[in-house]
Amino acid sequence: MSNDQLTPIEKNGDYWLSKSNTEYHIVNPNASSLTKIETNGNYSLYLGGGTHYVLDADGNSIKLSSDSFTNITTKNDWVPLQVEGGEHFGGFEVLMHSEAWIKTNGGFLSFRFNIASEHVGFKYASLLRHESWFQFDLDENEAITISPGQVPMLTDISGYQHHIDDGHGSVSIILKRDNVTIDPTSNGGLNATQVQTNGD
Repeated sequence: MSNDQLTPIEKNGDYWLSKSNTEYHIVNPNASSLTKIETNGNYSLYLGGGTHYVLDADGNSIKLSSDSFTNITTKNDWVPLQVEGGEHFGGFEVLMHSEAWIKTNGGFLSFRFNIASEHVGFKYASLLRHESWFQFDLDENEAITISPGQVPMLTDISGYQHHIDDGHGSVSIILKRDNVTIDPTSNGGLNATQVQTNGD
């Protein structure tokens, strides 16, 4: 993996074509070295190298600020459980649980983050609201109550590939010819534009 940030060229099909300043990359966006926390709903929550990532179904991702998230998770032992689009603010809500806060709302609280990964506040709400929003059985009655007015928002994170940029994606191949890397900045006016599988 190049140390340069990857810029997507195209994201059609099972593989993406991206480039750094020095190389073209064929990327499998769904294969990664991340640890899955949850994949329920519109967004998924993963952990890699001490950083939490929010991924959408297309393999786009943002990271939740490592410093702020570390501070939150170590203070009162908050554990991240679920993620969904944020209510009316264009970011994300992460459902957290802490045994230290068990007497308050069962120890559940929603932490809010914007797409710049900054912690921007909390959502104090009932277990019923959180269960409906995150579609997660919080009262352990083996049923999830979905309230019609509590539908998670969709947040556009297309174009962000933070987990891949940070080295947690799977780069299948770097384009080379005669064992020499094809450089996007000095390729005689020829540029790679698409990638597809060809047999095996």
